[in-house]
Amino acid sequence: IAQMDSPSRYSNLDHRLYLETALMNKYYIVRSGASFSPYGFTLLKELNGYKIYKNDNYLPVGFMYNQAVSVEQFNQLDEVQKDQLMLQAAVVEQAGSLEKFNTKKLRSEVLFKGMDNVKLENIDKNGDVYTARPNASIQIPLNNKQVKAGETILKMNLKNLTTGSLMLNINGTNFEKRSVNNIYSYPKDNYAFNVQNLQNNRMINISLSPGQYSIKNVEVLFNSYENYTNSVNEIKRSELKNVHYDENSLQGKVNVRKSGLLFLSVPYSKGWHIKVDGKDTDFEQVNGTFIGVRLPKGKHDISMHYVTPYFKESTAISIFTAIGIVVVYLIKRRKKVKSST
Repeated sequence: IAQMDSPSRYSNLDHRLYLETALMNKYYIVRSGASFSPYGFTLLKELNGYKIYKNDNYLPVGFMYNQAVSVEQFNQLDEVQKDQLMLQAAVVEQAGSLEKFNTKKLRSEVLFKGMDNVKLENIDKNGDVYTARPNASIQIPLNNKQVKAGETILKMNLKNLTTGSLMLNINGTNFEKRSVNNIYSYPKDNYAFNVQNLQNNRMINISLSPGQYSIKNVEVLFNSYENYTNSVNEIKRSELKNVHYDENSLQGKVNVRKSGLLFLSVPYSKGWHIKVDGKDTDFEQVNGTFIGVRLPKGKHDISMHYVTPYFKESTAISIFTAIGIVVVYLIKRRKKVKSST
């Protein structure tokens, strides 16, 4: 993500469309003067200095996955394949009875690889160590002129060998990685950037702050939008409908055409209690952080409510503690009365 390296800050998921859609992004609100033309979004209105865009392919709060991959399989994919997968199959610890998704269907086009043909300015190279002087830059040429709609993803392993901090500017977009001594620094050296504003000469220009760096596994990947709409339409065929929700509960109905896993865009927590057709049902963690419920073919009523984990236990302890305090107080008071008489 092209920004500060804190894991708690995200800037529109770097405009990666598959990923945004899979995570239920429905609207963009941007300043009127901002240069912004999102693919597949419609401008709804402009008011008070802002423009509001709506995703024409947004997903509902719940929908069915009929196929799955394991976490291990998912981790072997590149960034483009991972983004595409989110609109086709669930990522689970164990696939079990779920049909296994063929990851060879995922299409990732490599536009550039390695460091052999890059142009270095104000940078000295010694093996895998790159010493950047002031005004240092790396220029990556892209000879493949893409005419299709899609995203160009730059991925690399980049590490400052001295302080761990760095400042990048990639075609006008800034990224800052704080020192390893900073308590808020995210321990990550593998990065992926959605390269915006590719110049007419198809060049990726990376400005680099001074320092000594290890630079490895450089790749430029292309993610086509060719199958994006079809993937969304297919996954919406069994969506959760008649949805009602508040702060602690959610209800809806789903017509399952083929047994699979109901994905709910609700963060996973053991505090949730889920019922299917009025019966308590197990659920699992899906796609890293969300809730999944396995359902057979047919029509189902889904209801879920949230109770803070160990709430009943802590409430019982509080009640018994209060009772204990009252009992001790009464005993002491009685003794005091007796002693005074």
